[in-house]
Amino acid sequence: MSPSADLGFELVDLAETPDGHRLVIRVRADAPAFRGHFPTRPILPGVAQLALLEQALGIVHGRPFALAEVNGVRLRRIVGPGELLTLELRAT
Repeated sequence: MSPSADLGFELVDLAETPDGHRLVIRVRADAPAFRGHFPTRPILPGVAQLALLEQALGIVHGRPFALAEVNGVRLRRIVGPGELLTLELRAT
């Protein structure tokens, strides 16, 4: 990943799919978002997950991308250090 700010994410894989793109991203254990969230059990805050999504969209589109509005987002599980996340981006 080549983000404008280092948020602690690494692009592992990027693939085009029939509907859009699939990205596999590793959340580094030293990601700044883990500082203070929480010392005994670090979790990636939802706002950092949205920043990850913005960066993924920027990679796919080849330019910086900013979300103007977010509706109906469901964060389905806790994300911890070192985890691999799969983002499926579909055009609608």
